[in-house]
Amino acid sequence: MPGKRLKKVVIVGAGGLGRETLWLLRDQIRGGEKTEIAGFIDDAREKIGAKIAGLKVLGNSRWLMERLEEFEVVLAVGEINAKKRLAEKLQGQGAKFRTVIHPQVNCSPDASVGEGTIIFPQVALSANVRVGKFVLLNPGITLSHDVEIGDYSLIGSGAHLAGAVKVGEECEIGTGANLIPRVKVGAGTIIGAGATVLKDLPANVVAVGVPARVIKARL
Repeated sequence: MPGKRLKKVVIVGAGGLGRETLWLLRDQIRGGEKTEIAGFIDDAREKIGAKIAGLKVLGNSRWLMERLEEFEVVLAVGEINAKKRLAEKLQGQGAKFRTVIHPQVNCSPDASVGEGTIIFPQVALSANVRVGKFVLLNPGITLSHDVEIGDYSLIGSGAHLAGAVKVGEECEIGTGANLIPRVKVGAGTIIGAGATVLKDLPANVVAVGVPARVIKARL
């Protein structure tokens, strides 16, 4: 009886996050995941055909558009607006997105994670956590019970979100930030590294400090 066919995956983005995502996928394979990593996709002309971390850059996003039926896509683009544009473009063409969760993630059975999300090791997702689509969770994050993270948001390494915190879409939570229970963060808001958030924050602002205070609006 023939063996199970390997899933072919491409990593969109051949920069730092792309190389980190390659590491996550290779760890998944070592853990028994049946996956073939076909290569990188990148729109930088000088990268096409190059080898990065031993993996070839196969082509640009137009090249991928013509071959979407062949691959699952991991979207390893760190800048939120660029990631959203690319995700919507690929979704419109019927792309199938891979969610990448490192084997060392501690995830409650009733937590949920949306498609296209990338989760690094040493992240804890507690009871009833809800993580949206195309979210990036960096190493060492704690998401306590009933936390919700909106689509396309990015949470920095070592951030701690206490119970029932709600983070809107397209937010950036800085490295080492702390959010107390039941805080709500509006869509598009940035919280600086090391900030401690004690009260709700509106949409589209930048907040820093201990305690966190709004220093400007995002244009």
